[in-house]
Amino acid sequence: MDQVKLLRQIDLWSYSDEDQKIVDAILVISEDDRSYELIFQLAVAYNNIGNYDEAIQALFNIAEEGKNDPKWYYRLGNAYAKLEKYEEAINNYNEAIKLDSQYMYVYNNRGNSYNRLGKYEEAISDYNEAIKLDSKDSDAYFNRGNVYFDLGKNEEATNNYNEAINLDPDDSAIHYNNRGNAYYNLGKYEEAISDFSKAIKLDPEFYMAYYNRGNAYLGLETYKEAVQDYDEVLKQDPEDGETYYNRGIAYYNLGNYVEAINDYNEAIKRDPKDSDAYFNRGYLYNELGKYAEAISDYDIVLKLDPEDEGAQANRAVALEQLENN
Repeated sequence: MDQVKLLRQIDLWSYSDEDQKIVDAILVISEDDRSYELIFQLAVAYNNIGNYDEAIQALFNIAEEGKNDPKWYYRLGNAYAKLEKYEEAINNYNEAIKLDSQYMYVYNNRGNSYNRLGKYEEAISDYNEAIKLDSKDSDAYFNRGNVYFDLGKNEEATNNYNEAINLDPDDSAIHYNNRGNAYYNLGKYEEAISDFSKAIKLDPEFYMAYYNRGNAYLGLETYKEAVQDYDEVLKQDPEDGETYYNRGIAYYNLGNYVEAINDYNEAIKRDPKDSDAYFNRGYLYNELGKYAEAISDYDIVLKLDPEDEGAQANRAVALEQLENN
């Protein structure tokens, strides 16, 4: 297959996410015979399959030709970003923008790198620019929403997630999930549950949406539904200590103290410094008349946090009960 036909085939493989086929097809061609475009496509495919170092090396192999190509800097920046080398990523995105100030995707991805570095103002500025260049780009709205969410600006986050969802209503479960988180932080639990349910419908394996919906059910004090969602999370990730802890809260509110204690046990196994789990378990031991066990848990809480007044008070109550029985 000549290189022109191969490039057409690469376009088809790229469209269907068959990046390994791209790599395999290019590697059978001797290095000396690979054109700039073929090596560039090899780097893109490497990046897409997670071989980021190989992507960088492929781009370095055509650095002389790529120095005037904004796409070369953009792809190099993407590979560095995947390796969490965000400063190097930003440097390359800067070069891409110098060559093409209208390159919308660069602003979006540079914004992502700024966000990872905690440079939120710079990130928002880049997302603003990306939206100016393409007001129908759902990713820029979504990413800007994420920054506002991280800043605790949940109304602004919700507005941006609304835009992302309006532009792309049936594609991304994470859009609904993240808007649900913003609604949750605003105390709008029913709206949050609706969004988490939409996320789950789009991606039934999206266990974080089950976890988040469980938390929203906790907020609404609908504990049976919360337990069901936490059960689903633990089917997919049986090592999630936070889910055991939260399910323990739900079981407690259902009056299922033994199940609650079992869940706090599991949470403590996964995080022996979880003072809240010890505190809650101590409270339940006290309710069940197991005062020595309660005192032991409060002792651990106070070792972890000597200033915990709740643990001090509850320990005193448990000690009094123990001495009187």
